[in-house]
Amino acid sequence: MISSLRPDLVLTSGGRPVIAVEAKARPVPANYDSVLRQQALSYTTEIGTPWALFVDPKSIRLFKAGDGVTP
Repeated sequence: MISSLRPDLVLTSGGRPVIAVEAKARPVPANYDSVLRQQALSYTTEIGTPWALFVDPKSIRLFKAGDGVTP
């Protein structure tokens, strides 16, 4: 499991985390999707946010806590 990672940005509402945002400087290849899912799970679990968003120059991937599926 990936641990001790911190997202680039955490958006909050009413003082509670809503979404963890990770910005990648380079495009993330599609075959790294399972790595992003694991990182999303780590963020949502450690921070207690329901969503994790990954942004790179070519794509945006949104993951929901618990299911690890891109909506």
